[in-house]
Amino acid sequence: MNVKDSEELIESIFGSKNSSSPIIFMDMYPIGVEEGKNLFKGLVTNPHYYKEGKPVRDELDVQPIPVQYVGISEGTIFGLISCVKDWKPFKPLLEPKVWKGSLRNLVEKLEKGNGTEETKVLRLMALITVLTLRSGIAARSAKGFNFFEIFNEKMKFEPKSFGVR
Repeated sequence: MNVKDSEELIESIFGSKNSSSPIIFMDMYPIGVEEGKNLFKGLVTNPHYYKEGKPVRDELDVQPIPVQYVGISEGTIFGLISCVKDWKPFKPLLEPKVWKGSLRNLVEKLEKGNGTEETKVLRLMALITVLTLRSGIAARSAKGFNFFEIFNEKMKFEPKSFGVR
């Protein structure tokens, strides 16, 4: 697959300035917490290198004022619902030759597995989503926030048709 084909494939799946993606991700929402933990916890940030709203020249001028805020506790369990409006752009992704390394092996297993083409696409989409969530998303990932693990290996991959209003 050449670069132009790859760009077109990515654009057909994730959208562009002129087109929307066939993937719809609903907001993630808390559905539970680990036993003995609270949903929220207090967090503190110390902005060290500003004084009166201006950057300081050196660390001797620092007067940190802690900023307190509420965050989501570790061990919070989130639900995520995703949908696909159109299956067609995903069909090339079921070709193992599109992928490299360990992803290629996973897609080969996925392709050989049971289920309809739609179910295989859903499984592939779930795989990509899981890998993304485990890599960290959004701001503060570099600080150890926003990483997710799969809580339950039993996920539902049920292709369903829904009417559009």
